[in-house]
Formats: sequence, C-alpha cells, structure tokens
Amino acid sequence: MAFQTLNSSNLYYPTALCPKVIEDIQTGMPPEPSLALLNLPSEPLRPIAGPLPVFEKKSPQRCDYTLLGLGTFIAMVVSAFSIEAGLLLFCLIAGFSAWEILTFPSRQDDYRQSFYKYEENLKKFNYTVAEQQKQYKDKVLFHQKQCKEIEAENQKRRQAHSRICAQLHTPEKVAAWRQSQLQTVVVRPTSLGDEVNTTQFDPRGYSEFESNSRFPGALRNYFGDKIHSLRRLSGYIPGFAYVDTSNNLSIVIDINEPYTPRQYPNSNGYLRLLHCLGQDNNRLRTFQSEDWFVLLFSERQILQYPLECCKEVARLIDSYTGSNLVQTRFSNVEELEPEPHWNEAMAEAMANQRSRLKYTKFYYIRQTQKNHESSNNQQNELNPRLEIIKLKQRLEVFFGRTNGNKWHQKTGSFPKPGYETCPMWEDWEHPEKKAIWLTFLKDAKGVKKELFLSPYKGLVREETIQVLIQCAEKKSKIPCEEYLKRRYENPKPNIES
Repeated sequence: MAFQTLNSSNLYYPTALCPKVIEDIQTGMPPEPSLALLNLPSEPLRPIAGPLPVFEKKSPQRCDYTLLGLGTFIAMVVSAFSIEAGLLLFCLIAGFSAWEILTFPSRQDDYRQSFYKYEENLKKFNYTVAEQQKQYKDKVLFHQKQCKEIEAENQKRRQAHSRICAQLHTPEKVAAWRQSQLQTVVVRPTSLGDEVNTTQFDPRGYSEFESNSRFPGALRNYFGDKIHSLRRLSGYIPGFAYVDTSNNLSIVIDINEPYTPRQYPNSNGYLRLLHCLGQDNNRLRTFQSEDWFVLLFSERQILQYPLECCKEVARLIDSYTGSNLVQTRFSNVEELEPEPHWNEAMAEAMANQRSRLKYTKFYYIRQTQKNHESSNNQQNELNPRLEIIKLKQRLEVFFGRTNGNKWHQKTGSFPKPGYETCPMWEDWEHPEKKAIWLTFLKDAKGVKKELFLSPYKGLVREETIQVLIQCAEKKSKIPCEEYLKRRYENPKPNIES
C-alpha cells in the first residue's frame, strides 16, 4: 500500500500514514560513508629579525678647544681678584689640554676599533636577515607544493566518495536498503485509553451513527471485535480504531468533514472549517509517533462507498501482515475513488453549497475503473481521475459562489467576449466531463442568480439551462443570440421570480 506524508502538497483521500519510525525509513536514504580528507599543513612562520646594531660613539678630537677657551677666560677673570688662584686654574686647564693632546692617538685608535666592530656586526646582521628570508621563501614554496599535492589527493577522494554515494542512491540500492531496515523495525503501538463518557459530551461525528451510515456496521462485520470506537488515544479521540495485538498492528480510522454544523447555513451554529490542509498535522503526528498507522477518509467516501472504504482498511492490513484479505473478502468490491484534501477556500465553498447534505448532487457517481482505462495511460490511472475530481471542485466553486452579471461567462459555460469557445464546450468532448456538467446545470435550476442571459433577476429557469446545453452541443452562439432576442423583444416581468 502506498503511504503518504503530511509534507506532500497533493494529499488525497483515502490518506494512509504509517508510524513515524517506518516513515523515516521509507523517506530516508542509505547512510553515506565518511569522507576522510587530508589536512593541509600549517603555513610557515615569517622570521623575526634581531635588534639592528647601533654605533653611538662620536669621533674623538685632538683637543677640546671650546673648553680650553672657556677655561682661559675664567682664569683671567679669577686672576683679577687673586693672582695665585688664577695661575692655579690656568695651570689646570693647560694640563688637561696637554693630556688630551697626548692621549689623542690612543683615543683615535680605540674609536677605529669600535667602528670596525660595528661594521662587522652590521654585516652579520644583514647576512642573517638575508638567510632567514631565503629560508622563509623556500618554506613558502614547499608549503604551496604540499598544499597542491594534498588538495589533488583530496579531490580524488571526493570524486571516489561521490561515486560511492551515487551507487548507494540508485533506486534499486535505496529500495534494498529501506527493505532491509524495515525488516529490523519493531513497532510497539501505544494501548488505547479509557472509553469516552458520552453522558458528559458526544464526541462522535455525524458519519459514526449507524442510522446515518453503513460504514460502522460494515467495519464491525468485516473486522469483528478488533474495531473500537469512543476510546481515547494520547489525548485524542479517533473515530475508529483497529487493534490487532497478535501482529502489533494498530490503525486509527478517522473520517473528515469539510465544515460544521452540517445544516449550515440553515443553522444557528457558527461556521467552522474542518480538516483543511495542515490543520490536523499535530494530531496525526501524535498518532504516528505512538507507532499507530492512520487511515483517513472523507465523509463523502464513507457515506457513498462504505464497502470500498473497508477494502482500503483491508489493504493496509495486508501490506503490514502479509494477509490476503483484499483478494479473499473484497474481490467483488470496486476500488475507492480518490478525493483531494480540501483547503480553506474549498471547504468554505462546500459549506456555501451545503455539500454535506447533498453529496450525491455535487459528485458524479463514478464508473468502474475499466471504463476509464486508455492505451496511452495504462501506467498511471490516477491522473485522469484527479482531472475529473478537479473539474468537480472547480464547478462546485463556480456554481456555488459566483453571482452577479455575466454569471455564465464566469462559470465557463458561455464564451467571453472575443472568444470563440469556452471550458464547457471543450469539456463536452469528454463523455464523463459532459455528464458532470449536465449534473451541475440541473442542480443550478432554481438557484437564485442574476443572469447574463436574462434582463431580469430571479431563479434560473429550465429554458435557460436548455439554451446553454444547445450552445455547448453545437459550439455556437446562435441559440444564445436567438434566446436573448426573444427575451428582449417579448419581456415578461417577474417571469422567473
């Protein structure tokens, strides 16, 4: 059995959901092997040069003439006050100058030695810096070469890893992996809770009452005491529950209605749109996380096709247990026609059309699957069925909500200005679509509209419907033009009121 996921954008009834642990496997992929890549070496550190040698000595002078002149001047000044003191000071200055002159050769030689040593240190420094720069450049080139070789090796490993992953992700490999994983899964569904006290409130849906639907009785007839109702499950109350403890199989069987109250708009109750796309995700995920399967039907399906719905329950049981209930007990039961999930706009349109009270009017009674097989589409029979369903939904919205002038143009049953055809004319080339159009046109009789084909407000008349049918069969505007001419030339006030 094909299971669906809540993330799908095209869900349809019946909706079959599997436990979360199984869904993860069915949507998962085989684990990929780890990719071991070589690490790139660290970049070489840029060298740091030592302190630059500095020469701070000044070139020696033979004699400090500035000091000699200043001393002589001071000695002359002192001699003016004391000849002895002036002579003594002059002698000291003359002695110091004589000492400088005598020691000049040695001081000059010491200066030269210091300068030679500075130049030697400067040469060594420059040589060391040049060697460090050369070594650093060689290390950078070697590092770049290593990185290039390692990156080439890593690229080979990536390509090999991609080839292995591609082989793992082929449909055959994925299917084999999922099948092997499913064989190891152990499902442990949560047990049902207490029965609901119906004296406090009545949680049952309209379709669960045996007097209104054959579905509850059919479920119990086919599956016996494995069917439970009015039992709590993880804070919710499913419509029905199938529990087979011997096979560890538990199925929530829920029935979805598009709106409530059922009698809307002829009811004092506030309109609520129910079970729209995404609205029940928390509830359904709770059931899945508790290892329960979920099977959803629309109310229309269980009201019109209760045996076909039971066949879907049997199909799910067969897919899990390997039993053969579909062939042994439902061989004469036809397949259930799929029905797309509704969104809020569709649910509101169904409420305005009071669809829950007249499903047989707004849904064309399906034919058997053999009547719709074609040689061009034998591999996929769901697409034409969905096309028919979409046509029904479109007509429900148009016939149920479209009012005002040019009503027939809006519904697509008459060409718009400048057009030579319309959807109704094209659909009538398909026998089933033509029958659906006829069903909706007959249901439109008596509905209050403001007609494009009539200058009067009122109810759609049988004559108006017949004109539309003639236009569609002949693909011609002539029946409509004659009808308009006749109506305008012979006005009959309140003819449709």
